[in-house]
Amino acid sequence: AAGVAVRAAAAITLSPGLLLVYFVATGRWRAAAAALASALLLNVAALALFGPGAFETYVRAVMPSLNAIRASWPNV
Repeated sequence: AAGVAVRAAAAITLSPGLLLVYFVATGRWRAAAAALASALLLNVAALALFGPGAFETYVRAVMPSLNAIRASWPNV
């Protein structure tokens, strides 16, 4: 259940995906496997629903535009 919840949250924003590293580091293999399986399932569902154009737009337009936002963050 923890892995599925983490990947569902990571489908919305990527930061919960870091919990996958925690699951692996602490040996919570069932949660890690559930997280990976959920990620695959959610991405296949999104691909079926929105088509490959949405993924291409995200990679080619949205992700590069995030660098402009990151540049204004203070380096803490």
